[in-house]
Amino acid sequence: MRQFRMEMSLLRESFTAITARLESVQRRLEVLEARKPEAGADRVAELESVNGENVFHSVAQLAGRLRVVLENRDVVFAERVGAPPLPGEAGEAGGRARRVVVRLTRRCLRDELLNAARVRRAGLTSSAGVRVYLNERLTRSNRVLFHRVREECRRLQWRYAWTRRRHIFTRQSDGNPVFRFGTVEDLARVFGTQLPASN
Repeated sequence: MRQFRMEMSLLRESFTAITARLESVQRRLEVLEARKPEAGADRVAELESVNGENVFHSVAQLAGRLRVVLENRDVVFAERVGAPPLPGEAGEAGGRARRVVVRLTRRCLRDELLNAARVRRAGLTSSAGVRVYLNERLTRSNRVLFHRVREECRRLQWRYAWTRRRHIFTRQSDGNPVFRFGTVEDLARVFGTQLPASN
């Protein structure tokens, strides 16, 4: 019953995401139809490729480099998230690009992509030659924790830090034990990191 409830919850989330995406497309189409006919072709191209980028196409290309076939029907949505750069700031080409969030229809396909990315992590780049990282989407608190874990790994020269099924793991090197992190207190347990004193 717990598994059934979890699957129903995932289905509800997917349905909500699809509905929101369709409403967004409908609003854009209404804007396109209100434009002059001679501008229609340009506006359709803009709809398919916002800011010069078709996010699904980029994701599918990356999946292809990982030898994973990704079709339109496999993707619920694929979009960039986060605030766009302000005028005068380094943008997608000059600075760090905004994250791309992808929701897939099947968990096994997500796992296949993540596993393929782990194998190729050292040499995974975009078509523009920019380093690319594939990770599970974490809650805000886990994202902060994962960032701190990676900082400690760099500081102490530990080789591995990764996520799997929304859990955070690290290992010093091949053959060493694997540690799982659930809270910031685990930083002190694993790394001996001094935590700030509470007020």
